[in-house]
Amino acid sequence: MKKLLVAAALVLLAAPAFAQQTRYYDSRGNSLGTSSTSRGGQTRYYDSRGNSLGTSSTSSGGQTRYYDSRGNSLGTSSTSSSGATTFYNSRGSVIGKSYRR
Repeated sequence: MKKLLVAAALVLLAAPAFAQQTRYYDSRGNSLGTSSTSRGGQTRYYDSRGNSLGTSSTSSGGQTRYYDSRGNSLGTSSTSSSGATTFYNSRGSVIGKSYRR
């Protein structure tokens, strides 16, 4: 029994991190691309042909950082306790906001 538990633990440790995948479509149902989020919280974005568009990662404090496919910083976003999200460019200037309804 002990050997079985050790073997099961090794299989779990060796298994790849499973990702959550989301598909995006336009209003006519055409595929726009996908995103895939790893267990570690990093999200990768792909166009409809599978080409990498970039990544994002969210810190424990709730700030999300966005990068292009080469790893260059594109900007950040942060969400307040009221649900309002503010978007900043790579220089820290506000470029947009969204609100929960």
